[in-house]
Amino acid sequence: MSERHAPASRDAELSAVGCLLIEPEALAGQIFNRLQPEDFADSALRTVYRAAREIWLEKTPLDAAVLSYRLGEGYGELLREAMAFTPSCQNWEAYCDTIADSAQLRAIQSVGLELINAPDAAAARAALEKAQGLLAPAGQKNRYTWAEMVNGFMDRLETPREYLDWGIPELNEQIKVRRGKFVILGAESSVGKTALALQLAFSLARTGRHVGFFSLETPQDDAADRMVAQGARIRLSDIKNARLSAESVRRAGDLAQATYSAPFELIEAADYSVEQIRAETLAAGYEVIFLDYVQMLATDPDKTTEQVRSVSIALHKMAQRLGVTVVALSQITPPPKVAKGKPPKLTRPELTKENLRESKQLVNDADVILIMDLSDLDDYRSNRILKVDKNKDGPRARMLLKFDAARLRFEPIPPLRDSDQQKADERNAAMDRNREARQRKEAAKAKTAVDGQERFEELPDDGEALPF
Repeated sequence: MSERHAPASRDAELSAVGCLLIEPEALAGQIFNRLQPEDFADSALRTVYRAAREIWLEKTPLDAAVLSYRLGEGYGELLREAMAFTPSCQNWEAYCDTIADSAQLRAIQSVGLELINAPDAAAARAALEKAQGLLAPAGQKNRYTWAEMVNGFMDRLETPREYLDWGIPELNEQIKVRRGKFVILGAESSVGKTALALQLAFSLARTGRHVGFFSLETPQDDAADRMVAQGARIRLSDIKNARLSAESVRRAGDLAQATYSAPFELIEAADYSVEQIRAETLAAGYEVIFLDYVQMLATDPDKTTEQVRSVSIALHKMAQRLGVTVVALSQITPPPKVAKGKPPKLTRPELTKENLRESKQLVNDADVILIMDLSDLDDYRSNRILKVDKNKDGPRARMLLKFDAARLRFEPIPPLRDSDQQKADERNAAMDRNREARQRKEAAKAKTAVDGQERFEELPDDGEALPF
């Protein structure tokens, strides 16, 4: 500890002990809640504080005489000094803040020495991780009376609450997400969760939110291609094959000009740990981060479930402690398909949050869970069902998103009115009957096919791939 900080710290420590002895009934519990003995730099005052806390925890009246008897000879003069030195107990919170701030400074300086003297990179990383845990504001209040809580509620009524704008009005209506929340977006492979996440992240950035997109598998040039395709509504295949029309080039230029200063950053984070993500989030000051995807943060194939569990807990704590909204993408383990109908057709139950891969801990930790699925399980170009399967601050819900496969873009489809829904149901039932009739005719024709004849079917070629 430098001499420049020592006098201020000792004065605050002396005054805090003085407050304990002058007004123990009013202040002892609050001071003991704010400070630990290790926060005191002066060894003698640290001993006094520890003894005072032991007396108070024993529910023995705390005063100078009892404390002096507990400490033994040699401490009476220090106790009298503390009581005489304390100018006013009204400033007890300021004394506690000064002590906590000085303790935090000493701890950070100690870690700095560990970092300087680290024998190898592993030891240096361990020192950095320790430092990250020391960055919370010193003396931060974490206990509130009901009076404080209800006063805060009344104050907030005068100020509209700020929720994240996802760029999809129907989604904004269903989930009210503020900073400090943990959101999961789950889907099967190749359904489009990365494309949807990029669209949501860029929409947030365009509203002024500072967004960090930690990509564990998609390089920045591929992400840029997808985001330009989405934002400028250009066919991704035209971008990949370098065959942009003059109109497409103009739209790309307009998008770049309109969004050039959007606070969006993509971090190629293939080898990152949660600790590195946390450090980079702190350094950059992100308000919202996306992780694509959470299972890739597990590094040991033999311990994936255990590691994903630890990652989930760490992300949940990071969101709360840093006040950052964490949106983590997750793979899905779909339920097995079963045969239903006549003729039988393979299908599977609808996906739920219970199908999140590797760890049920994700279900426990998340504030919001979004599950995306195909509306037609046999067609990857079909619309998407987006289900709010967990919502701590509101009801569960579902919505239909129109999927533009050529541009990897999602648009909300307004819900049908009751009369329209009935007509749609009747139309769908008729289409099902016609499809079953065609299948029966094709099955009958197949019986007359020559033995050993190979039959192939091709998907319609519209020139578009699905590069999720």
